[in-house]
Amino acid sequence: MKIKIWCFSLLAILLVSCNMTPVDIKLKLRKTGKNKIEFEKVIDHYKAQKEKQKLDALYYLIRNMDYKYSLKGDKYDQYRKVYSKLINTVSSYRVDSVKNFVKQIVRTSEFENELDKDIIKADFLIKHIDIAFKTWQNAMWKNDVDFQTFCEYILPYRIENEGLSDWFEKYNQAYSDIFNYIYFKGGNTYKAINKNYKKLSTFNIPDLGKPMVRLLPHSKPLVFDSLYSYENGLKLVYIYFTNGNNHGQVKICVNNADTFLFNFRPVRDWYSEPKMPFIIKAKFREGNNNIQIIPGKDSIAIDYMDITNHEKFYRTDKNFKLIDGANYKIQNIGTSQCLEIEKGSPENNSQLTCGTYKGANSQQFNILNVNYGFFKLSPLNGLKFKRTLDVVAESRDNNGKIVIWDYQRKDNQQWAIIPVEKDVYKIVNRNSSKCLEILPYNKTVVQMEYRHAKNQLWHFERIDNKINIDSLFHLTQNTCLEAAYRVNDVVDFVWVGIDGLPAMPGTDILDGKTGNCHEEALHLLYKFRSLGIPGAIETVTNHPNIWKGHEWNSVIEKGNKAYYFQTGQKPGEGKATLPIAKVFRYKFTNNKKDLIFKKNDDEVIPPLFEKRNMWDVTASYSPVIDAKIKLFEEDNNINKHVYVCVFDCRNWVPIYWTEKHSNSAEFKDLGVDALYLPVYYDKDGITPASNAFIIRKDSTIQTLVPNRVKTQTLILKRKYPRTEPYWTDQIFDNGHFQGANKADFSDAVDLYVYHGNVDPNYYTVTSHSNKTFKYARYIGAKGQYSTIAELMFLDNNGNEITGKIIGTPGSRWNGGNTIEKAFDKNILTFYEGIRPDDTWLGIKFDKPTEVAKIRFIGRTEGNSVEKGDNYELKFWNNQEWEVINTQIAPADSLIFTNCPVNALFLLHDKNKGVQERLFVIDKKGKIEWR
Repeated sequence: MKIKIWCFSLLAILLVSCNMTPVDIKLKLRKTGKNKIEFEKVIDHYKAQKEKQKLDALYYLIRNMDYKYSLKGDKYDQYRKVYSKLINTVSSYRVDSVKNFVKQIVRTSEFENELDKDIIKADFLIKHIDIAFKTWQNAMWKNDVDFQTFCEYILPYRIENEGLSDWFEKYNQAYSDIFNYIYFKGGNTYKAINKNYKKLSTFNIPDLGKPMVRLLPHSKPLVFDSLYSYENGLKLVYIYFTNGNNHGQVKICVNNADTFLFNFRPVRDWYSEPKMPFIIKAKFREGNNNIQIIPGKDSIAIDYMDITNHEKFYRTDKNFKLIDGANYKIQNIGTSQCLEIEKGSPENNSQLTCGTYKGANSQQFNILNVNYGFFKLSPLNGLKFKRTLDVVAESRDNNGKIVIWDYQRKDNQQWAIIPVEKDVYKIVNRNSSKCLEILPYNKTVVQMEYRHAKNQLWHFERIDNKINIDSLFHLTQNTCLEAAYRVNDVVDFVWVGIDGLPAMPGTDILDGKTGNCHEEALHLLYKFRSLGIPGAIETVTNHPNIWKGHEWNSVIEKGNKAYYFQTGQKPGEGKATLPIAKVFRYKFTNNKKDLIFKKNDDEVIPPLFEKRNMWDVTASYSPVIDAKIKLFEEDNNINKHVYVCVFDCRNWVPIYWTEKHSNSAEFKDLGVDALYLPVYYDKDGITPASNAFIIRKDSTIQTLVPNRVKTQTLILKRKYPRTEPYWTDQIFDNGHFQGANKADFSDAVDLYVYHGNVDPNYYTVTSHSNKTFKYARYIGAKGQYSTIAELMFLDNNGNEITGKIIGTPGSRWNGGNTIEKAFDKNILTFYEGIRPDDTWLGIKFDKPTEVAKIRFIGRTEGNSVEKGDNYELKFWNNQEWEVINTQIAPADSLIFTNCPVNALFLLHDKNKGVQERLFVIDKKGKIEWR
């Protein structure tokens, strides 16, 4: 018996040691034809190196390589050239650049493509697999990523059908250094305008209230001198600037030695600031330093410089001994006194001071990891109230006061605890890069620039064995999510609303760093994976309540847990915008449950479902239910599959599918608070398969069957819901409509003062004066640019009073929104003053006239009912749209009678506009937009 077992074991060892190629891989390789030799090279390479896990990773790629392809050809290359130029195109022209190019391209020709299995090379795969493994294994969070997660969310060499490139290596080279340092929001600020720079030309941006130094081509350099440093070493310098519609080069010279060249990209105009400043990593010496900014052939305006610490990531330092979640007394090295909250108070705004340690819980502090390299420090007496140390008013100045306040995830509430030597630390604020210091003349604790003083150094002594973790704010150390927080610090993408671009190669997006949410999500995903962070892109193909879809990123941890990540929000803290009908994740793994694998050979399906790697993750982002729908009984449609649609501004759009079972269909995991329409699909488009229905927030289903017998009257003021943000919500508050008989309005009389917010509709108000005036105007409240879309003064007969347009010339940012725009009878144009204060607009009447009423509308998107436009009200009769009535708007609202109850309606402006939204009438008779 022992001999038989030994023989069997030996056979098993031989099989493993031979690394026999799995049968399914052999079958796959047969389909690769001439390219089979390339895959065999990679297999032989990893077998020879006895790297079984890399071999398994290769097999994963091969198993899922079917149907993966790259776009190619002249048309694709032309798109790439257009994209490469976008970052150096003035922002206001970027969208037009793509639109104009798309118009020029021959629309009948499709992109060429080439299958990966036919063209991919052994060297490419080996290089990619090796660097992916190296990055994964060297990551501090490697234990947070199992092999399956690695294969799915780090390893893939492509994301969609972009042209192949060595993006992994390029992104890794560009960003891998970020984990060696921690990020400070700001530091010492040096304004370009001050008494030392009077001889240089200045450039004033009045609405920002901050004049700048304007450097003309080849003018004298701007010199920042007396930049004092208490130590030798590296510092980060952020230089904030703007420029006109130019792109050019500027030199930055540090201490007359180190010179940096920067190619600045154009922004819209002189009144706009780029998203990213110039950032240089400069060597500073102890004592005074200077920085010169030397212009080239283009003008540039400099606002200010921020100089921050360049601190290494310190948790790997052998002298760092602190434990996340533990409680400490914190004693000053210079004075031996301990941090405490004044009078032991747990209330907001209680000051941080110091005193002799007496064991009070107001002298004991919990440290909790909340960001990459940063803790919140909370006194134990305020822990249950979620209070933490806070720099007052987010100050970056020396002597900034420290209090306790509700923790709100702000940078001025986060602290780096950096070892200086054994058992000695400095405590540095993330917002200011200044450290805690006890003032020598009293017990006050403030923030101050670090200068190696003993009263800036602290000893931490653990007071107990407890670990207090606030799960609401805690960020577990050495995890993928913590790494994503650090990546969030270096998001350097310029968003612009460009549609119609094909998938760009990863290296192109690295160079371009611009696009809409799709390119932004790709850029971030390339960055994640190249740094060993498992990530994915989540896609809403079409929202159920607006005309478009959206994409964002997720960070994936072990067990397939996904954390939401949208640029501008900290990873894991944001949420997807609800309602959502369906969310898909496109993986490298082919999904054998996808429709493309289920359909009949001759069955025509929507293009969306021709993809083979769609994974439904709706339940991760929204409450969902399974909706079982009864299909029309008289329907003889032979299609095997039924689809569910949502509505964009014009059409029903299929977003999910299921199999038809007799006269019913069940759609799994549909998002709640959304309107749906079941349909069939064929080469001619969609055919309704059942009644439209709404899944309510409470998961009940309301079926919409129009009742033609029981009718109702509708009063409509809009064709599209009011969406946020609205430009004129608050800017009319305290706006003055005035009459005068002197041209300078020194004798102005208030005709009407508006108080409160406004909707984007017309308002007609009654004048409070019955006197006659030569002049009338609108002057906005302080700080509000007098923004208004249309303005009319009416006489006692309701007629518009004519005359000469007068007012403050020019417009904000020189954007062309001048006074004439408020009198052009086009609500989509508007006036916006050149300054936030004292700008106005009005009419010099042909003769003195009494103003009886004032009619106006704030800045609007044009979706309110407009007098004189021709409108058509329709309802969905569950087969097609049926017109109820058509009428020309006699005023700012429309009245329609004999409208069916429990129906779905659509109001269409036949004159203009694109945005339209479905609506139903609720039980209270109010509009409910859908």
